[in-house]
Amino acid sequence: MFLSGGGVVINRGLIISDNYEPLVVIGDRCALATNISIIADSNPNNSLLKDLKSVESCIFSKPVILESDVWVGANAIILGGVRIAEGSIIGAGALVNKDTEPYCVYAGVPIRKLRKLKDF
Repeated sequence: MFLSGGGVVINRGLIISDNYEPLVVIGDRCALATNISIIADSNPNNSLLKDLKSVESCIFSKPVILESDVWVGANAIILGGVRIAEGSIIGAGALVNKDTEPYCVYAGVPIRKLRKLKDF
């Protein structure tokens, strides 16, 4: 994990799966609630499943970028290859499986855009 700036608030229970590589970037002034999972790397480790063709698409190692001023609610799951844009708000329990637009609110499994913040 790489914290790119100051003012980041990380509450307890943050899980980062990144295979000990710097795949996760967290921008300035981000607020991460409790029990968030960021899955930047996923594989079956030593299991024989790793050799199955049908499992290949499930194995990945992709960066996750949280731009500045992102707010992520409790129990959210963020998958690899996602960029959460500046000023995005992610609702509690959301599954973030795609990029977001700046200054918008997202929620759901998988996420969907609820609205754009009126101030921007």
